[in-house]
Amino acid sequence: MEREDLPVDDVAALDCLGMADEADLAPWLADSRFEAASTAYREVAAALALAHPQTPPPRLRDRVLKSVAFEASKQVVRRDEGVWKPLSPGVERKMLRYDPATRESAFLLRMQPGAVLPEHHHHAAEQCLVLEGSVRMESEVYRAGDYIVLAAGSDHPLVVSAEGCVVFIAYAGVAR
Repeated sequence: MEREDLPVDDVAALDCLGMADEADLAPWLADSRFEAASTAYREVAAALALAHPQTPPPRLRDRVLKSVAFEASKQVVRRDEGVWKPLSPGVERKMLRYDPATRESAFLLRMQPGAVLPEHHHHAAEQCLVLEGSVRMESEVYRAGDYIVLAAGSDHPLVVSAEGCVVFIAYAGVAR
């Protein structure tokens, strides 16, 4: 039997165990039979947990706690998530992370072929990694894989991209 042909009870059991993926769940989410079966499995699991409380071995407990801490500490932005916002004609930015406490940010800068990013001042250090295409600052051309650091307090020259580009930028927070 293929996974996509699973009966409602099997999908509800997988869901209760945290093993169902979106493809398993999608056909059943609007079905009241799935909701009833899922609720029943969860009630049984809860009753079993209360009837036979177990302290996990220290090694397993540590693994579970590390996994939970890791999941809580990470932030993921998938390639099709986020919003590209215009900065200037042919130049867009997609914010990946901003920390208001430290004012640090990470974002993608996308320039269309022939686009220009005007000169600007840097209050804090900026790290740039060209991911696709190329950019020119002054007489230097930077291509995919090139890494540039611009110091805090520096004036950023005009940026031009003849062929278009995508650049990852990490901006350090501004001292308060």
